[in-house]
Amino acid sequence: MIMKKIVLISLAVVMSASATITWTHKADLIVGRDGVGVAAVDSLIYCIGGWTGGYPWTATDLVEAYNPATNTWTIKSKMPTARGFLAVCVLNGKIYALGGWNGSSDTLRTAEVYDPLTDTWDTIAPMNDGKAGLGAEVAGGKIYVMGSFHGSRDVVEEYDPATNTWTVKTSMPGARSMFASEAVNGRIYLLGGCNTHSYVVPTWEYDPAGDTTGGNPWQVKSDIPTIRNHPEAAVVAGKIYVCGGINDSEGQISIGYLGYRGRGELATVEAYDPASDTWTDETPMNFARRELDVAALGDRLYAVAGWPAGVSRINEEGLVELEVSRRESRSARTRLPAITNGPIRFDPGFRLYDASGRRIQSGPIDPGVYFLVGEGGVHKIVKIR
Repeated sequence: MIMKKIVLISLAVVMSASATITWTHKADLIVGRDGVGVAAVDSLIYCIGGWTGGYPWTATDLVEAYNPATNTWTIKSKMPTARGFLAVCVLNGKIYALGGWNGSSDTLRTAEVYDPLTDTWDTIAPMNDGKAGLGAEVAGGKIYVMGSFHGSRDVVEEYDPATNTWTVKTSMPGARSMFASEAVNGRIYLLGGCNTHSYVVPTWEYDPAGDTTGGNPWQVKSDIPTIRNHPEAAVVAGKIYVCGGINDSEGQISIGYLGYRGRGELATVEAYDPASDTWTDETPMNFARRELDVAALGDRLYAVAGWPAGVSRINEEGLVELEVSRRESRSARTRLPAITNGPIRFDPGFRLYDASGRRIQSGPIDPGVYFLVGEGGVHKIVKIR
């Protein structure tokens, strides 16, 4: 990308997501499933593993890739180990598929990695303990897995790709499974879920950096407004969007980790802002479901698969309309990626919006006020010519 001088008006500009998400039913999965793992790499969405055929469950090794540009799904190389209730995360452009359950054995220690560039799978060192209904997130170049509906329900493990080793870290505040998890600014958040016989309502924050200094890396945060099991989530502009799930009409998990008595599948979407420790109601999905998974590409959420069977192939795209709020404090000159008159490209993790909150993805770019969103925050910039 060409670099040239632009004016940085303020380092204190905030961009937040409004309460408006436009949900659109996109092309369905080729094979319906629930209990899947979904991840975004480059411009594609990958749906991995899960269950097919309803109860009794049949674990699948199927992998499908969705291209939003063409609204089509493509079958990819199968995962070596068929399983559902696994967790997936992305590190260095590769998808790690971790833990899960095959429907017959105990929870799995299995760890496998998929390279989208070569459409190939490799097996890496297994976790120390089997986990299913777990969370897996990336922080500081390492992978953190936590929780399970059986076995090591509160254990946290750290994977170092440089050494291909797993290390046990400080345990969670208690048992938890079937929750949503996301990483924001190097910290990992656990939202929703259950602890075998009851819902877990508080949000938990885990600081991996604080787990190396002898302090307590866990903090209890605001309660999730809608108690639920089996939700999933993704991050847009620093907020965690928690989608779907199930809650029993009596507020109980009646059959162990499953909680199926109430058949109360949800279309509910709520956003958690780690910066303010607050929740907001968002536009619900068109299809209520549990055991889905969610990934984000830019300002769009993709909610894929789920249960009951009638929604197991559903793929919904949620366009998050971003609202810019201004809090200007100081001016400076700096060198940031140029806003040119020709085609524009940003490194992964950077997005550009105009003053109305509309995302800019191609040139030409007129002089005016824009907002560059990246891992370091939101910068207000002005193109002067």
